[in-house]
Amino acid sequence: MPDTPPGVRCVAEVAKAFESPQQFILETLRSQGVEFDAVFVCPHFKSDGCGCRKPRAGLLLPEDPHRRERKRKQLRRRRDKESQRERSRLEAQSRKDAVRAYELVYAALGA
Repeated sequence: MPDTPPGVRCVAEVAKAFESPQQFILETLRSQGVEFDAVFVCPHFKSDGCGCRKPRAGLLLPEDPHRRERKRKQLRRRRDKESQRERSRLEAQSRKDAVRAYELVYAALGA
C-alpha cells in the first residue's frame, strides 16, 4: 500500500503507531495549559476513499440523521434487484426445463 508508512500493513498497526506520538503531543500541550475535548482520527487508508480523510470534513460534520434510512433503502433496492435477477434466472431455467421435458416426451412417442 503506497499511502501507508513503511512497515504498516493494516488499520490496527496504524492505530498502534498513532497512539504513542499522539499521547506525547497531548501531554506536552496539556503541560502548557492546552486541553482538547476530543481527538478525531480517520482510521482509513488513502485508497479507501473515505469521507473523513483530509481534505474532506467527514470527521467534523455531524452525522446525517437521514443517512441510516438512505442506506437501508439502498440495501433494500439492491436486495430487490438481486431477487428479481434470481426470479428471472429461475423462470428461464423453468422454461428450459419445460421445453426439455416436452422434447423428451415427443422423442419418447417416436415422433
